[in-house]
Amino acid sequence: MSEYFAIEVDTSAIDEFVDDLGQVPESLGRHLHNAMDGTLDLLIDWTSAETPVNYGLLRGSWTKEISGEAVNLTGEMFTPLIYGWPVEQGRRPGKMPPVDAIKIWARRKLGLSGEELDQAAFLIARAIGKRGTEGAHMVEQAYNRARSGPEIERIWGYEIEQFLEELAG
Repeated sequence: MSEYFAIEVDTSAIDEFVDDLGQVPESLGRHLHNAMDGTLDLLIDWTSAETPVNYGLLRGSWTKEISGEAVNLTGEMFTPLIYGWPVEQGRRPGKMPPVDAIKIWARRKLGLSGEELDQAAFLIARAIGKRGTEGAHMVEQAYNRARSGPEIERIWGYEIEQFLEELAG
């Protein structure tokens, strides 16, 4: 995908705590990684629920990657499928999409075959080329839900509480 949505978690209190200690406790890194993992799982669940289904390949393709260590983590949720971003954002008018790709969809959704399939696929591709398509905005919806709801904060709060209990215990 060529663009992204970013959710930032304020870790300034954690940074101050680590500065006071002079080192990052191993268990803190584990709990922050768990929080990032849980956040990404939730975003994938929300995105998948809103992803349009033909064969279900896009819906099942959402994945995650976490990089960095301890208090310097970056998490990404993405699909490796090339058509993920056009489904998210839609398609601008202009060039026709490949007719063969439309044939696969038309065969499955419309039950067409032979010359009828060829004609319908061409007409659909031409219409998409002229008008474009609306996006499903499934990633944007998940992003907005994450920003407006308490779920992400709960995930991070839980992991910080678990860390503090381990530290105290």
